[in-house]
Amino acid sequence: MQDIRVGFNKIEIISQDIEVLRLIMLNVSQSVALDHYSEVTNKLLIETNLQTQYLEKKGRLYISGRNLKKYIGRTLNLKSKIAENLYIFDAPPETWEDEALNKIDIGLKKTFDLQVRFRHIQENLQIIKENFELFKDIMQYRSSYVLEIIVVALILLEVINLVIERIK
Repeated sequence: MQDIRVGFNKIEIISQDIEVLRLIMLNVSQSVALDHYSEVTNKLLIETNLQTQYLEKKGRLYISGRNLKKYIGRTLNLKSKIAENLYIFDAPPETWEDEALNKIDIGLKKTFDLQVRFRHIQENLQIIKENFELFKDIMQYRSSYVLEIIVVALILLEVINLVIERIK
């Protein structure tokens, strides 16, 4: 295992040790999972950007409260799936005791840029979360405003009713 070399698009191994193959498969699967989560996150970011552009142009949101809740749920669900399925920062237990496996693990993580890609996804999810929280606040303000108008209208009706009763 001394002559194992990790390159840009290849890894050279001398023996077919099961632990080495398992470690390679783990890192490749983490890279594929990151690609998937990156794609899903980018789609959510595009949808969020459409909302913010509309808000900028029109001064209001065109998303309903229910759809906003769905977007928030999708974002939270995505964060949970990422936390469940990615082990980017933790080295597998096998690498703790075997220096060669540890070098392979570190080399593969660098080659696939796993930590950088993971941080990029986390940053995008944070942007999405902040935007949705702002949208939620705007919608709550709108709901509060409507409730205030209703309360004022009811008070006005009560006053008018009281005046009419006094006149009779």
